[in-house]
Amino acid sequence: DFAGPNASMTIDAGSDIQVNTSITVANLTVATGAKINADADGSSGNSGSGAGAGLNSAGRSGSGGGYGGAGGNGRLNYTIGGGTYGSPSGPIDLGSGGGFGDGTNTGAQGGGAIRINASGTITLNGSITANGGTTSSCGGYASSGGGGSGGSIYVTTSILSGSGTFNTNGGSAVSCTYTGGGGGGGRIAIYYTDKNGFSGSLSSSGGSGYNNGSTGTSNYYSQ
Repeated sequence: DFAGPNASMTIDAGSDIQVNTSITVANLTVATGAKINADADGSSGNSGSGAGAGLNSAGRSGSGGGYGGAGGNGRLNYTIGGGTYGSPSGPIDLGSGGGFGDGTNTGAQGGGAIRINASGTITLNGSITANGGTTSSCGGYASSGGGGSGGSIYVTTSILSGSGTFNTNGGSAVSCTYTGGGGGGGRIAIYYTDKNGFSGSLSSSGGSGYNNGSTGTSNYYSQ
């Protein structure tokens, strides 16, 4: 765990803090331009409960990993995207990796898992993200691996304020002759007592690819 139950934690503008664990605090402030992220910090290519399909051999394009939303199908051999799993209301899972492309391209890594428990106030003007990884190159047979699925963000707080963003978007597959599938969106659950001062957004969009990944889940829960 980061910090402690009686501590106040501030992430200053311009800071980018990579975590893949729990943060327990009294108060958390994420300034404009600051970021807490677990991007591409989940399951590796071809692994995870919603792993994309694909073979580590020539002539393949991988499908996207799934989690909150299903991964998109790849083009070559019509590899089927990874499926959904986990809980929308209590998301704690890592995102899944995309499927292998040809023999030189692995699928992208899924997003990680962020759990935040704040007994007081979360003031978010920056971003908290667990996005899936994106593939970056075409292999020797002009095919790409699949994008990784988004991961999870699970937040419990008394007061939520600010204008920032929570994102668990799926990763994209780079465009090739035989393009892989996009990663599915992850899962976000925000538990609050008062969010009247929050004008920000939640996003669990699917990544782009030969077939795009499906949208994941992103919900507020009054407690």
